[in-house]
Amino acid sequence: MKGKFYLDTSVVRADINRLMELSKSTSIHVSAYNIVELLSQLSEKTFTTLAPIFRKIDQSYIKLDYRLPEDIIAKSYNLKYRFSKKKLIGSFFKKVTISNSYQSFLEGISKVDYQSMLLYDRLFYPPSDSIQKNELLDIRKAFQREYGMSYKSTLFKKELLSEEFFRIFLRRIRKSLLFYILGRLTKTNKSLETIEETLNSYNGKIDCFLHGFSDYFAVKYSQQNFIGRNDYSDLLHLVYLGNLDSKISFIYRDDLYRKLRFELSEKMVHAQDVF
Repeated sequence: MKGKFYLDTSVVRADINRLMELSKSTSIHVSAYNIVELLSQLSEKTFTTLAPIFRKIDQSYIKLDYRLPEDIIAKSYNLKYRFSKKKLIGSFFKKVTISNSYQSFLEGISKVDYQSMLLYDRLFYPPSDSIQKNELLDIRKAFQREYGMSYKSTLFKKELLSEEFFRIFLRRIRKSLLFYILGRLTKTNKSLETIEETLNSYNGKIDCFLHGFSDYFAVKYSQQNFIGRNDYSDLLHLVYLGNLDSKISFIYRDDLYRKLRFELSEKMVHAQDVF
């Protein structure tokens, strides 16, 4: 198996032994975000199961990217995120590998830093249900004006799932979503006068994430449904794939990724097709 591959956290948990072997001949990558998700599952009960995964990553040829999603998002706008947690991730990762129990892991680490790490997924989340509901209402009204038909018609769902709508939605999401995310990042960069300036400096390095998010939005709206926090947390892994021309593929087990279409579908590889 040739190529460069990034992993869904469920793959890391389920297939670590096979990944260790595969990493000898293939470029296998995990991220700080994988590590945060594993850390969030650590407890007295799970430590003996999860700690060996940390050690096997450390002992294998698996490459660990210590950047969290905000580091990558910031860099895609040529910003330096001043509150990067790369060193903190590294210290927690190392502490797990040398600890023989959950209690020994907790000894000597900052409880405040650890708790903030466990709450990391709350830093980034999709627009609220009310915002999504209003947007869906606007789309319904536009459809009714254009076609003179109810949004309950089969054509409405077909239009929302069309590539044409996806492209329109992508352009809209590219700005509105990043405006929302970058509001937090730009507070740490006082030299920036407006977020608009930052948007104009975008270099395309999180296009896979934008494509995945836009596509999943369209799919959810076609089902008269909304994106939830867990969905968004899963989609955040796509920032590690870079732009659409990158040579990295994504090995997954979570069925959410199976639903992604168009250019991004070519990067998705289900674990059952690998192992």
